[in-house]
Amino acid sequence: MIPILPAAAQIFPSVGDGAVIPLQQRVTEQVPARTPVRQDFNDEPLAQAFLDALRQLPVGSSSRDYAGAVSRLLREFVDPKSNKRAFATLSDQTAILQCILAKVGLDDQLYAPLQATLIGTSNLDFQMTKWMQDVCMSNGSPKEFEEW
Repeated sequence: MIPILPAAAQIFPSVGDGAVIPLQQRVTEQVPARTPVRQDFNDEPLAQAFLDALRQLPVGSSSRDYAGAVSRLLREFVDPKSNKRAFATLSDQTAILQCILAKVGLDDQLYAPLQATLIGTSNLDFQMTKWMQDVCMSNGSPKEFEEW
């Protein structure tokens, strides 16, 4: 049987009644369940090293610049033990951001730029997944090529 409700209404039950869904709730719901959230922060030297590096970032003149610096550090952070990129995949990046957000709390100055970076990372992961699904469901060519 074909469901009557659109897919968005099934994911977010309040879509039909016009209620506003906070972005934080959307990010939390869109993050894949397979992404483990590190519970014991003190046993993770990599997470502690990343937090220390975040604390050394200069606070930018705007929140956008500060969030950009956090995002850049996330992409370029090197594991001190292996000298390789520490967070190479989007799931690694999402996991460490969730871990650090749980550690710092709402009152910390890092919370807003970390939240912005998590939203951007989750959005990128969602868009890439959607694009791959579109390509797999088509004849192998993206729909952008068909629209031309």
